[in-house]
Amino acid sequence: MKSIKHSCLWSFICIINSIFGFLVASSYNFSQLSMMLAIACFLIFFILFPRTHRYQSISNNSILFRSLIIGYFINSIIIPAHFIIGCFSVQIVSSGSKILPDLITPAIAVANFAQIFFTTIIMGLLLNIMALIISAVIYFIQKFAAKIFVFSNIYSSNQLNQ
Repeated sequence: MKSIKHSCLWSFICIINSIFGFLVASSYNFSQLSMMLAIACFLIFFILFPRTHRYQSISNNSILFRSLIIGYFINSIIIPAHFIIGCFSVQIVSSGSKILPDLITPAIAVANFAQIFFTTIIMGLLLNIMALIISAVIYFIQKFAAKIFVFSNIYSSNQLNQ
């Protein structure tokens, strides 16, 4: 039951983080189907990840788990960063398709679909890296504050030693 609740939470976070890029790209006539397929890849990951042993150890550490949730929500509201990462992702895929033209099929529709799919995947990966960096900063702030103020009623002593 707990993993289903966490799968729903992370799916919601994934959708919130992808909305801005999807809306902007749709306004520039990017293929919505290829973007939705790439977002679905991330959704599958975020649905399955709470069922892993590694995730269980993360969710058992309240400081780390809280930092991840806060980091991903902060990441979803930093709209200018999403725009910059989106432009950077488009540039990466455009450069790659010029360097390796033989790997992209001659059919324009399929090539366009693949470019938009990989652009969305790269953007998602970069946004996840940004969210993890934000989460790490929040984690260290919480650990530092816990050690200074000794919030023994909020954090258990074994989490402070991790």
